Amino acid sequence: MENTFCTIITADYLAYAHVLYDSLKSFDDEVKLIVFVSDNKLSKSSIASLENKNIEILYYEDIEPYSNIIAELKNKYSNDYHDAYRWGMKPVLLTFLLRNRCRKAIYLDSDLQFFNDYLFLMDALDNCSILLSPHWRSSDPYKDSRNFELNFLDGMYNGGFVGASTEGVEALEYWAYCCLYSMERNRERGMHDDQKYLDILPSRYGGVESIRHMGCNIGNWNQIDCKRSRNEDGEILINNKYKIVFIHFTKSLFRGVYFGKDKLLMPYVEHYLSSLKKYGVDGIYEKLLNDEIKNKERSNIRSFMAALYRKIKF
Repeated sequence: MENTFCTIITADYLAYAHVLYDSLKSFDDEVKLIVFVSDNKLSKSSIASLENKNIEILYYEDIEPYSNIIAELKNKYSNDYHDAYRWGMKPVLLTFLLRNRCRKAIYLDSDLQFFNDYLFLMDALDNCSILLSPHWRSSDPYKDSRNFELNFLDGMYNGGFVGASTEGVEALEYWAYCCLYSMERNRERGMHDDQKYLDILPSRYGGVESIRHMGCNIGNWNQIDCKRSRNEDGEILINNKYKIVFIHFTKSLFRGVYFGKDKLLMPYVEHYLSSLKKYGVDGIYEKLLNDEIKNKERSNIRSFMAALYRKIKF
């Protein structure tokens, strides 16, 4: 039985799905990737690029007959807050697959790339209903107070990885129900789009487990609890123990590698950018650099104005 993964993109992000699939295929030649495209139909050339790959494209029309909630999600979010529609589709897509295609499946954000064998994650779904990925944000408030506090503000789990088996369909339906209720980033209300709702699942549904391998979902936010080091063979390990299984290539990770203290991940960033370039995506570093320059300029202006205000006031 083939292992099924899924992701959600807008039509202009197909290159990211290609890179994700290629990395999955490196460790499982028969892996299948389901790609839900949330906005426009893919062009003929984009469809042609999928030839000889075990990638299936789905659109709204493919899932709507099987879902009681997809139309409400689309009507509420797709025009004014399309990201919310994409994120709210995660549990809907997983539910569709588990009811119609397979016994277990894993949702992945399209900006992930795998570097080591991940099949143990699929195997874990033989013994649980839902498999969640902790952020691994700092557990020490004195070493990294910001990320320690974000554990309780933005969620304990990262919405970029969610695995489920058929036993988890009820929990997925509840997650989708919550997404329909509200999708916003409002820390005062305890809201963080689709992601914060994951915190409630372990207390409401049986068989909800967490990934224990700390080489999974490496991000800029987990530098403290997922300490990077280089062994004698030059391999980067997490906490001197875990191989890096997959990395979440968010903007914050790029900033941490290029402008922060996460330099050991530079080879992985270079590999990821090289992979994207094969599919026509380039200039990420240059854009980040320009953003950093603009942010510093704005910061300098704010500092100048604050100093000027103090001088005038006194």
